[in-house]
Order: sequence, then C-alpha cells, then structure tokens
Amino acid sequence: MTIGESISRISEFCGEKVIRANLNNDRGIHICKSMAAYKFYGKNKKPNPKKQKSDHFVGDFYVLFNKKEKQNLDMEMESHRLLQKWEEGDKHVLALWKKMNQWVLNGFKITYKNFGIKHDIEFLRVRFTKKAKTLLKKVSRRYFYKKRGRINHS
Repeated sequence: MTIGESISRISEFCGEKVIRANLNNDRGIHICKSMAAYKFYGKNKKPNPKKQKSDHFVGDFYVLFNKKEKQNLDMEMESHRLLQKWEEGDKHVLALWKKMNQWVLNGFKITYKNFGIKHDIEFLRVRFTKKAKTLLKKVSRRYFYKKRGRINHS
C-alpha cells in the first residue's frame, strides 16, 4: 500500500500521468478460513467500531483459525467446504462472505483515508473469477489435448 502510493506520488511529481488501481483479493481459501472461524467462534458478533476497525475484526478470525486449526479439524474441513459451496453459489455461504467482505472493505476505506490514499479504480477479484475460468477452459481445449493421461501441447 505505502510503496504503491509512494511510487504514485513520485511519478506524479515527475509529471507522469498516474492511474491508481487497487485489487482486493476477496475470494479464496484465506477468506474461507476467516469465515469458518467466525462460524465456529463468532457467535454472530459484529464489529464494534469503538473497539477496532472492522477489517481487524475479520482478521482476528483468520488468526484464530490458524491458532485453532490443529485442535479443531472440523474447522479446517469447514473452510474447504465453504470454498466449494462459495464456488457453487450457495446463498448462505455467499451471504456470510458478503457480510464479512463488506466489513473488510469498510476497514480498508478507513485505512486509505487515514493515509491519504485515493484510488481511481477498484477491482474485486471475485468479479473476474468466473470469466477467468471460462477463458481458461476455452484456451485449454484449443491448445492442449490429453493423451494417455498426460496433457500435451498441440
């Protein structure tokens, strides 16, 4: 964050046109780990802005997951199940993901404001996932083929 902002400011000072883009990696197993810990230990709590930023609230569940995963194998399995259900479009999993993701993004906005960072454009990884999978399937069918269990280039 600070390196990108520093480079942007230096580039602008030197007369360069800068477009500040931000990519939020808002899907994947790391997200599902915090969701699993929240399901096991969160008790439907909500972030309290008087105590901590909402992204730190979610981050604490990620840390908790890593502390407890060896003792609670069900939680590890739940994180993988959540990722699978997320990819299948399960409405309950997506609702939890949206809620927790919004908490994170709200916390990020506070941080950016505190540092004086503004973005010209924001990207969410989730918006590209399905398009990327479709594209990869098309490319792999066109340029690769299976022969005796091995993938070969045509």
